[in-house]
Amino acid sequence: MAADLEHEIAAEKRRTGIEDEKHFAYSTFARAAGQRRDNLLVSVRDLESQRDAAKAALEAAKAELEREEGRYDRASGAGGAAPMGPRAGRMAS
Repeated sequence: MAADLEHEIAAEKRRTGIEDEKHFAYSTFARAAGQRRDNLLVSVRDLESQRDAAKAALEAAKAELEREEGRYDRASGAGGAAPMGPRAGRMAS
């Protein structure tokens, strides 16, 4: 969508012949499309940052789960025959 806006801005600049955004007669359409494009790009960066943080949190949760499962397996003394996770043992009791 940002690329489409960029193409529309370029077409508008060609149509009007005014490239300078500070020019008094610069196209209001091009100005608004530029602002929308910039807002979209900021949103994309924010969402990518949130995605990266969520991935990091997921990896940390997986690592913690593996540690806890290892602790449970060692505590149960059953080795590889232990039920999957600490809740499985409680459900069987």
